[in-house]
Parts: sequence; C-alpha cells; structure tokens
Amino acid sequence: MAWDGWTGTLGFETTGVWYKGSDGTDVNAADLATLRGVSGGEERVVATGDDRGIVSLYRAPALGGKGRTYGGHSSHVTSVRFTRDGGAMFSAGGGDSSVLQWDVMPGGGR
Repeated sequence: MAWDGWTGTLGFETTGVWYKGSDGTDVNAADLATLRGVSGGEERVVATGDDRGIVSLYRAPALGGKGRTYGGHSSHVTSVRFTRDGGAMFSAGGGDSSVLQWDVMPGGGR
C-alpha cells in the first residue's frame, strides 16, 4: 500500500525545507501531493507554510532545499493543503485570518 499523504513538518519528505537560521519551529505546516502533467508524467511536490508568511513549493523529497517561495500572507501560515487532484492548494494565515487559494502547475516545485 502506498503512503497517501504527508502533513508532518518533520521527516524524509521535508528534510530540506528548513531555511538558514531557522530554529526548527519556523515551518508550521506541510502537505505532499502527486501532480499529473499534461504529458501523463507524475511529479511529487511538498508545500510548506512558515512563520514569515511564506508558502514554499519543493520537489519531494525536498533534499536539496531548492524550492520556490510565494508571499501573500501578512503573518505566519498555519496550514497548507492540496486538493485531492493536486490542481490547487489552500493556505491559512494566522494573524491575518485569511485563506488563500493557489493554482498548482506541474514543474512549479523546482
């Protein structure tokens, strides 16, 4: 049986998401998705939300720590979740009390 998801901030899938100078509590949320490209290929990505109000997207597992970062929240991000098909992702902000919807395209977690 294949592992269906990953929502923990600690573990193999999220090894490289910690930015330089973080104390280990800065990444608040993570979620894993398998995206299906137009050519039929699959790409696994992990999204994170952190104390800086940043949502990041990495190829999974995030071993190299090279991901893309996206702003939108004015304070810490408390949750990130992909939709079942991986076509969208939602993030929830703590201090700004907002929920943002993100379009997800294969190739975005480079």
